[in-house]
Amino acid sequence: MNSKTIITIILVAFFSLDSYGVPYPEKINWYSSPSSFVHTLYEGVLGRYPENSKVVKDWATNITSDHSSRIKVFWMFVNSKEYQASSWAKQKREYSVYYKWVGQERSLKQYYISKTGSDVHVSGLYTFGVAMALNLYYSKFDPKSDRYNKNTVKILNDRMKAIELLNVPLN
Repeated sequence: MNSKTIITIILVAFFSLDSYGVPYPEKINWYSSPSSFVHTLYEGVLGRYPENSKVVKDWATNITSDHSSRIKVFWMFVNSKEYQASSWAKQKREYSVYYKWVGQERSLKQYYISKTGSDVHVSGLYTFGVAMALNLYYSKFDPKSDRYNKNTVKILNDRMKAIELLNVPLN
């Protein structure tokens, strides 16, 4: 066997093992529609696509207008037999989610994960992927989060632009 073949085999094996069953918390779209959210949980927590659309619809019935329903479904995925049997779930639980107050009035929080800690401990101990997903959840739904506020300002600005466009007289 030549060296190109060996390198190709090693790369294929590495990327196939790495991509199966390893959660990708950044793929979880906490704001999406219930069905899209469930689809992103499959990708983000289980590292795969859902079996079929019926499974997604069944899971989506658990999502309500209350954002806490999303974290409950997230925990159902994390506590599932499939996730718990994965190598990702067997990693050390050594990360916690923290926040620091930011700004001069200390009115906004900035969330992050750490092994060592910081200003205020929010939750832990988790594997890195679970901690990252929780970090994103808190950042998006805590009204005192700087990311939440930036997103709210963007949404309001977009709505104002849309209203301005609707009020423009047509010639």
